[in-house]
Amino acid sequence: MKYIINKTVLYSPESKQLSLLLENESYVALSNQAARLIVEMIQNNKSTLTREYLLKHVWEDFGSTPSNNSLYMAISELRKALRNLGIDYTVITTVPKTGFIFDAEIDILQVSQPEEQTSAEPTESAPPLNISDAISRTKTKWFLSIMLLLLCLFTVSYFWQNQKSRVNPDYLDVSFTEGKCTFYTLATEHAQDKKQILNFIDSTLVKNTLAIDCQKNDLNIYYQIMPAPINEIFITSCEKEPAGKNITCNTLRTDYD
Repeated sequence: MKYIINKTVLYSPESKQLSLLLENESYVALSNQAARLIVEMIQNNKSTLTREYLLKHVWEDFGSTPSNNSLYMAISELRKALRNLGIDYTVITTVPKTGFIFDAEIDILQVSQPEEQTSAEPTESAPPLNISDAISRTKTKWFLSIMLLLLCLFTVSYFWQNQKSRVNPDYLDVSFTEGKCTFYTLATEHAQDKKQILNFIDSTLVKNTLAIDCQKNDLNIYYQIMPAPINEIFITSCEKEPAGKNITCNTLRTDYD
């Protein structure tokens, strides 16, 4: 049995993975506690679950030591995983002094064989799943997202290649340099935190994704820090030709604490 959340995200209890409905390669693996927690919430969709109820059914019943800290960490893990796959984190709402509510459109897929032979069985709170409609809507969302990303990258590249005569300093300024890297802020405010950006590019996530090394490589780096309530960092790293133009670019957008 698998669950479809808001027509776009698939959850498999067997593999403990959340993935995009149409792109299984894009997935997030959950911890054991978070995996049990999301199943409990899906099965009690739109109902308030108290902290005591969750601690018993997700921790005590499985021989684990329950604690409020463990519960909050699992809730945070689920919210981040869902948000990374395009679902608003408010799908899990905190009920002050009580517990939490999981409020989403849930459809159930009964898996009969290892092959892709599935049948949709809607829960009482959801109409029968129309796979064609779900696929169509998901394709449209992905197409628009990809087009928006391409437009942003094209704009950055265009501004860079024409900066001598056309770049407006209010929108693209040299923020600072570090080693062989030149940093540009994409924000209208220029008081971006140099220390925060340097710490961020030195993190394991950025090293594995963008491989930024300002001591070895000539790079143009474009960034924007988006404050609360968004709490996200956008960063694009571009290799430079000897003439200073960008050759290839890689982009990362992620949340930060």
